[in-house]
Amino acid sequence: MELLAQSCLTPRQERDKSNSTRQNGQKVLELRNVMDTLVLKMMVRGFHGEVAVKFSVHDGIIQMIEESIGRRHR
Repeated sequence: MELLAQSCLTPRQERDKSNSTRQNGQKVLELRNVMDTLVLKMMVRGFHGEVAVKFSVHDGIIQMIEESIGRRHR
């Protein structure tokens, strides 16, 4: 399915996709690191709560990454 969608892109869409992929490279790594860190923090005995990662995208470029940890006391 993805291959079909990629083959239908115009040259401009291909160029825009390439630019956004290059610009997002560092942010994607940062996003993965944030998620890995949060998983390690919450996957311990005694942790009860919620973890959230939120990122905003504007015109195909990741602009902001937010993380939050909510602990529940039992």
